[in-house]
Amino acid sequence: MADSKLNNRPRRGGAGPALKALAREAGLSVQQVADKLGRPKSSYQYYEDEFKEERLPLKLVEELVPIFEQRGIPRDRVLALGGDFPISLTSVGMAIIREQRPRELAENGLEEPSGGGGNAWQMPKDFLRAATDAAEGQIRIMTVVGDSMETTFRPYERIMVDVSDRQPSPPGIFVLFDGVGHVVKRVELVVGSNPPRVRISADNPRYSVYESALDEAGIEGRVLGKWQWV
Repeated sequence: MADSKLNNRPRRGGAGPALKALAREAGLSVQQVADKLGRPKSSYQYYEDEFKEERLPLKLVEELVPIFEQRGIPRDRVLALGGDFPISLTSVGMAIIREQRPRELAENGLEEPSGGGGNAWQMPKDFLRAATDAAEGQIRIMTVVGDSMETTFRPYERIMVDVSDRQPSPPGIFVLFDGVGHVVKRVELVVGSNPPRVRISADNPRYSVYESALDEAGIEGRVLGKWQWV
């Protein structure tokens, strides 16, 4: 997976010129955009010709997304005019996924923390739906620590975890709590075991394979993928 955070570096001359260029690319005049927004022409034209801030007001960006999308401009390009954007923009198709330290999984009981905290990652909902059917609130971004899963996951890479999926059927890669801390391992059911047992292994051959009762394995979520930096 690629990092989906939008480029929010400062724009030379402010966001106005970028908005004007995008509107002309969409084949829309100042009057046409103003009409679609339900604003006076002069009110909208201010943002194209005189607005000097690096980011457009987020409310305006929200209103512009469907207008520009209808003319073939991808929503991410419109959203980039506002830089980092809030949860309210989930209404136009962005998912907000919380990043957290591994220990927070246990401390928070896998529930969404009431106070928030950590970084919020934004990605298109369509992209998320291609990876999982889990609700957004059940997805976490975590950072890999240690080398037990090299070369699949390297230290400090970020992974996306579905904390609602704790059943290793089918087998896969999971976040486990081993009684001391959180680890990332491959987990598969031992065929024919009753009560069910699981085999837990690492991709790095320097680490041993071991077994555990399923209900004692400490499975806290299935790993869906990783951010690949290029």
